[in-house]
Amino acid sequence: MAEELYPVLSLNINITAFLKKVISADIFGSIKTGLQNKVDLTDKGTHITSIASIEKSADGKTSQVRLSSAYCQYFWLLCDVVLKILDRRVITTACIYYGISMEVFLKSVEDTNKKTKKQVLPFIPDFFKPDIERYLAYLKIVPELLADVFWEQIGFEYAMCESLKDRKYPIEMEGIRSIDMNSKYSERTNSVYSYGIAFCMLHELEHHRLGHLEKEEEIKDEVAADAQAFWSIYKDIRGEERFSANIGMLCVLFSFMMLNPKLKEDGVHPREDKRMFAIYDEVVKENPKYTMMLVNILDFWGKVNHIADYPKDLEPVDESVKKIKAYFKIS
Repeated sequence: MAEELYPVLSLNINITAFLKKVISADIFGSIKTGLQNKVDLTDKGTHITSIASIEKSADGKTSQVRLSSAYCQYFWLLCDVVLKILDRRVITTACIYYGISMEVFLKSVEDTNKKTKKQVLPFIPDFFKPDIERYLAYLKIVPELLADVFWEQIGFEYAMCESLKDRKYPIEMEGIRSIDMNSKYSERTNSVYSYGIAFCMLHELEHHRLGHLEKEEEIKDEVAADAQAFWSIYKDIRGEERFSANIGMLCVLFSFMMLNPKLKEDGVHPREDKRMFAIYDEVVKENPKYTMMLVNILDFWGKVNHIADYPKDLEPVDESVKKIKAYFKIS
């Protein structure tokens, strides 16, 4: 019988291309010192067992990264859900602010999308013109975000996402395969996904580089692996690509919160919220969009996991981040 593979594995080539850009990680150097130049994919066609790890071979001479295929698919679906909800919220907030209906806004966007760049350019305000390509690309994804079936599709995707972690339910592979990973919006999700999984892999590689496999695991080792993986990416990636990479890393740590909503500590890994804030605090000064994202995804975490005492309906502003940190007891 042929092995059932998750469709997300088709994006592996994107992850490989990204990793080649992260020179600071010195992947080649690690290969020369015993890291196997191959990732062992686990959980193919099954539920998530573990996310990622690095293990020594039986003879202790080499080490290999292991990565859950089921987690990869879970992470892609979760990214797609939360990013779409966030982008739709941005649009609806803007419509309210400018006093127009979403229907009017959508009609305007659909009319614009039918025109050529040359036809559109004279109507774009001067402050947009340096980013005209990004602006027009963004307009292409708007119809998907404002479709009548948006919430129905989001509900379906999230159900598929949840089925990958809950062993009480069978995995609906056909349902997962039916989700369009090649839509206009999916280009956005695919990039965030690729950067996020690359971060997971670099985290495991750092355990090899830092000599953590030669001793018993400690929390400080996990903190160091997170930090080294983050700074390797942060130093080597620039511009819009860095923004997507940072979002990918934050989404990975958010996904860990979703997989462990009660934030139970295992004595080896730092609490997931603390890991996410460690990166957020480093990148937030670059772009206020990180605050918008953080507040909204944690609102999602609180609501879908029925966290009764989590502060509700916070505005995406710095003051809300202070309240969230106080809730998690993060200084």
